[in-house]
Amino acid sequence: MNYQNLVSLVKREITAPMLVAFCGGLIIGGVLVNLYLNSPAANGDDTHFADFSLTRSLPTALSIPKLDVDLQFTEPVGIGHDDQIAVPTEKNRVAWYQNSPTPGENGPAVVIAHLARGNGEGLPAGLVKLRANDIIEIRRQDSHIATFAVTRVKQNRHSGFPTEAIYQDRDYAGLRLVTWTEAPGGGYKHELVVYARLVSVR
Repeated sequence: MNYQNLVSLVKREITAPMLVAFCGGLIIGGVLVNLYLNSPAANGDDTHFADFSLTRSLPTALSIPKLDVDLQFTEPVGIGHDDQIAVPTEKNRVAWYQNSPTPGENGPAVVIAHLARGNGEGLPAGLVKLRANDIIEIRRQDSHIATFAVTRVKQNRHSGFPTEAIYQDRDYAGLRLVTWTEAPGGGYKHELVVYARLVSVR
């Protein structure tokens, strides 16, 4: 049998339903592969997020073991005269945004911090190197320590402040660590946000 006869035979044997089934199989297979590659199993992620939340209690200290960071909280901050969240005056401290849930409560708790430049005060620039499942701990006035696992780090690409992503209501206890640096012309500019989710309390 020559090549042309073989092609003719294949065309006769392959029906429309067979072709549809074949294409459907490819699509379903692709979806399943994509789901697996983005699943916890494929990424070695066995993190179990907390299915509970805590009652209100102000935060007192923040630590990031991977970066050897341990900072105290200053007074809570609100909205400044420029209609943006006020930045803590002390660079070596962090501040809780008082219009958000306290860390461990249900919803996105917002913590504001300075991002250090060079050897300056504030959170180290290595913050951008945090990866999924890295730990952030927040001590609270009620003596509980809320442990959060990082889910992602979003660096500012001069596309504006990610208001919706930070403040949008969530049905779990989350954390948004928002950092700022001093702008050349005065004031502050947003740098990056660390998103995390409650995993345990002790």
